[in-house]
Amino acid sequence: MVELPPGSFVMGRNEEEGFELAPTQPDWMAAAETPATGVAISQAFAIGKYEVTFAEWDQCVEAGGCSYEPPDEGWGRGDRPVIHVGRPDAAEYVEWLRVVTGEAYRLPSEAEWEYAARGGTTTARWWGDELGSGRAVCMDCGSEWDDVSTVPVGTFPANPFGLHDMLGNVAEWVADCWNDTHEGNPGDGTARQEDSPWWRGNVCERPVHRGGAFDYYPWTVRAAKRSYYWPGPWTNRDSDGLGLRVARSLPAG
Repeated sequence: MVELPPGSFVMGRNEEEGFELAPTQPDWMAAAETPATGVAISQAFAIGKYEVTFAEWDQCVEAGGCSYEPPDEGWGRGDRPVIHVGRPDAAEYVEWLRVVTGEAYRLPSEAEWEYAARGGTTTARWWGDELGSGRAVCMDCGSEWDDVSTVPVGTFPANPFGLHDMLGNVAEWVADCWNDTHEGNPGDGTARQEDSPWWRGNVCERPVHRGGAFDYYPWTVRAAKRSYYWPGPWTNRDSDGLGLRVARSLPAG
């Protein structure tokens, strides 16, 4: 875990981040990154240096804390990011962590995730506006694993906050329930749940995930990118490009 300090940033697509960076991006997904919204995170929190790995997940399964053992597509387990996990599975893993450690583990909010992904920068990606190569794995990121498989966590350089694979490898579940845009965001870093039109019967029917993945388009490898997953059948386990990263609340002061 890496402890991040309080801070302010602008969440969403910035003015310099033109649509030419994402020519194949659907209109609804481009709109979802607007309006650019100021966020002030007043309390420090910790977030995983890496995505949760198969080794960590398998430990939860062996301990009886996780009821599901996801497949690895033949790419190997160990320090590869866990895949084929649904939003309910992610919640089960986080709950197990809370119980065994006594610490306030949870999924990060969308705002916390983007704050962490930006690493104090204001460009489309923490290394700049251009995709370049050798920074991540995606459909066309210039690596040998592009559109083939995930990579062991930490294969690529960390961002300025010391976090790896925030913008590639696998997309990551967050705590929020889908809203079509950032309109109405409280701006304090908390997760949006009950104000979502998809929060029904105390259940989120469109949970949010953030970031790109090894088989996603290059335009998804941006800090502002956000999307949701339509549950089916209520587990979201069919994606080999979707995992998670955990956060932990820290005591005030």
